[in-house]
Amino acid sequence: MAPLPGNASTSAWSIRTDQFLERVSKAFDLMRGDRGAGGFHHATAVTGTNVEPPIRDVSRHNAVDNVVGRLPLRSSACDQVILCLSGRVTADIVLKGWRAGIPVIASRALPTLEAVELAHEAGVTLIGRVLDQRRAIYTHVWRLTPVETDTCR
Repeated sequence: MAPLPGNASTSAWSIRTDQFLERVSKAFDLMRGDRGAGGFHHATAVTGTNVEPPIRDVSRHNAVDNVVGRLPLRSSACDQVILCLSGRVTADIVLKGWRAGIPVIASRALPTLEAVELAHEAGVTLIGRVLDQRRAIYTHVWRLTPVETDTCR
């Protein structure tokens, strides 16, 4: 793979796994509630504890473009954003997220091999089958930190 133009993501942001799953679940619940006539892809952004309204489009790329394009209007920084989408993650989608400064991309579907390779090089955490028991964190797993448990000594 050719080197990326610019630097890999330098965001040191991380999130506890339980908080991540709670916020992403809300995002996908909103997507499910906005099915319309069916046959659409959805994308949305989770900024802090807020879930942006999902964007529905026949193309997952257009939905992602719309979400990424609206982020500067709603938030000053993208370095703590989770991009959620209903369809397969391709290298183009990873590139769009990386250029916007988004550190985490989560999908219900599996990513392409090129998406995984690019996410690794770009410093983006890529998660497939996010709400499934078979969830897979393909790159930069350190961004999802385990839940700390209280232990009696």
